[in-house]
Amino acid sequence: MDLRKRSGRKKPQFAHQLWNIYERVADDLPRSSNSAEGWHSASANRVSISHPTVAKLADKIRREQSKFEVDIAQIRQGHEPNQRKRRIENAMIELNVW
Repeated sequence: MDLRKRSGRKKPQFAHQLWNIYERVADDLPRSSNSAEGWHSASANRVSISHPTVAKLADKIRREQSKFEVDIAQIRQGHEPNQRKRRIENAMIELNVW
């Protein structure tokens, strides 16, 4: 077997367009899905069951939706959204994010 044929790079498993974030950075969009990861983590903590049944998961999703709709209604009526935790606020102030 000729060793020269083995040199070089293999074709990537996934297309560059799928994982390349250049356009997202150029458009000033988030580079990661941290917000989705945060929501998923919080949602998993609220379910508090490793492998819930479909019925229990559906019930938790319905409750989450109800809470979300109440929050939206309160914001539309002019109420301030729930304040962020104090340590998060302090960290944001320190980093000049606010």
